[in-house]
Amino acid sequence: MANPTLDWHLVFRSDPYQGFPVEKYELDLQGWNAHPVIFDRLIAETQPHVVIEVGTWKGVSAILFADALKRQNLTGRVICVDTWLGALEFWTNEMPDLDRYAALALCHGYPQVYYQFLANVILSGHRDAIIPLPNTSQIAARFLRRHAIHAELIYIDASHDERDVYADLVDYWQLLNPNGIMFGDDFGNKDFPGVRSAVERFARERSLMLNVIGGWYWLLQYPQ
Repeated sequence: MANPTLDWHLVFRSDPYQGFPVEKYELDLQGWNAHPVIFDRLIAETQPHVVIEVGTWKGVSAILFADALKRQNLTGRVICVDTWLGALEFWTNEMPDLDRYAALALCHGYPQVYYQFLANVILSGHRDAIIPLPNTSQIAARFLRRHAIHAELIYIDASHDERDVYADLVDYWQLLNPNGIMFGDDFGNKDFPGVRSAVERFARERSLMLNVIGGWYWLLQYPQ
């Protein structure tokens, strides 16, 4: 069972939010939208001590998770795994969103999105609930395994490349508690066909029931 008092000490030697110049930022939740009802339902079903989010960007979905936890009087934590360097579609500025490159907020050639993420978390009042883990999804998965961190709810939304999605499913499935839920979106999205291919392959190889509603998919970890 995960420790409900989990905090930034898991990753850092000092609080990443402490002293951050939040006054220089405005709340910016641009990018990705989802109805809070989805997150409320998943939080209600899993009652998580830990939520792992693989792919965070500006923190919109992490904030929705934290909002849902607070509404349901739960003390769970959201661990946000991201490099904050941008997926391929940001650097190639591909359709459907031609403003993705600008969203990198480059400064001397290096993305600054992580700082907007920190600001959004602080301005949303969730610095105690959201723990950033700034690394690749593969290294972060190994880090979490080393610290024996498991989750009741895992959201996969990093790279949309088939190979990367499949690797994330494999790595993070090992961190999912029995009766936990792994889920993601963009299933069937014609701009990201690799998501569907990777999820279907993963489910087929493990004889898992694949549940799909709209563009959302989810997989249930049954007790062994």
